[in-house]
Amino acid sequence: MMEDRKLWNTRFNKRPMKKPNTPEFIEEKFDQLLPGTVLDVASGDGAATLYLAGKGFSVTATDISDVALKRLTFFAQELNLEVATCLVDLDQPAALTQLGTFDNIVIAHFKPDTIHWPLLVSLLRPGGQLLISTFNLKHHLENNFSRRFCLEENELVKVSDKLVIKHYASANRNGSYMDDYLFRRV
Repeated sequence: MMEDRKLWNTRFNKRPMKKPNTPEFIEEKFDQLLPGTVLDVASGDGAATLYLAGKGFSVTATDISDVALKRLTFFAQELNLEVATCLVDLDQPAALTQLGTFDNIVIAHFKPDTIHWPLLVSLLRPGGQLLISTFNLKHHLENNFSRRFCLEENELVKVSDKLVIKHYASANRNGSYMDDYLFRRV
């Protein structure tokens, strides 16, 4: 945990104090989210959180990096947005249970492990939406990005019998190869 936190804190400390760009898939699909609450898993410094809070959602952002969450809070204050933040190590995902349940969950540029999926489903209210866009195997092949963090083709198609796929597609976004999913919880 401490090594991961140190790594991500170093990365976020090196970034200029500039609001992050919204992930395209979030912009493309946000109107399919339910009104209400959003849990942004592995939020970083708020690329999805800031956009969704600006659209009227009540957003809780979680990340392992306290530096990223401080940056997110700074950007939110600049934009007059209210967001909740929670420092969470996803290697110990049970910490998320203290946050309650949500109408929506968004995940951008993070690949949940097998251990995360039952918990993610339990955090999503019945009928809720889960939006995920993360790197796929082609991103590994084209950019030498660690395969461990890339989805195999159709990897999440049957991730849970409590999630129904509403959308699945692969996309090339300026040389980043992504798999996009939109699920509804039954």
